[in-house]
Amino acid sequence: MRPSIIATLVTAAALSACGPTVSYQRAPDVRIAAGSRWAWSPADADGPKREQGAMIPEDSTARRISGAIEAELIARGFPVVSADQAQFLVHFHVARRSVTDTLPPREDPSSSGGVVRTPGAWGGYGNPEELADRLVSWEEGTLVIDALTPDRRIVAWRGIIAGEVPVKAETRPDAAIREAVQRLLRGFP
Repeated sequence: MRPSIIATLVTAAALSACGPTVSYQRAPDVRIAAGSRWAWSPADADGPKREQGAMIPEDSTARRISGAIEAELIARGFPVVSADQAQFLVHFHVARRSVTDTLPPREDPSSSGGVVRTPGAWGGYGNPEELADRLVSWEEGTLVIDALTPDRRIVAWRGIIAGEVPVKAETRPDAAIREAVQRLLRGFP
């Protein structure tokens, strides 16, 4: 491979790693066939816990999420029907929490106070103990989509997407929700 292609692939991999985390869980003995019929199910208590930021979304947000899920499932060939005709049921959970993390100090010769360090035993950076840790805070959002058996006893498929809530999600929530749902449902069923 040419170096520019390798650099492009490495850059693409690094950028994709910065996005939200997507994970899936499947029941080993339950299969959802392509084109299966589905219906909405009320949410259960099997989602994120209170300490994980579990919340009941505002009605407008819940409508946006359910609309995006419905549109994506229909586009993927899963028709929505009444609950008595459904081959699987769908519901979702939402969580949001503030996260604060401590990062190691920046590797630059100036401290947070603007004092320039002079070369010494540790090079131009000073002793590691002299460098201050940094606190970084952000809002983390989580969306969990469950597909259950019609009797609601088994979660046949669960998709979870979690990551930093970007500023664009606050200003353009419809697009952000559609993007998150599409990204999550790529692994369905």
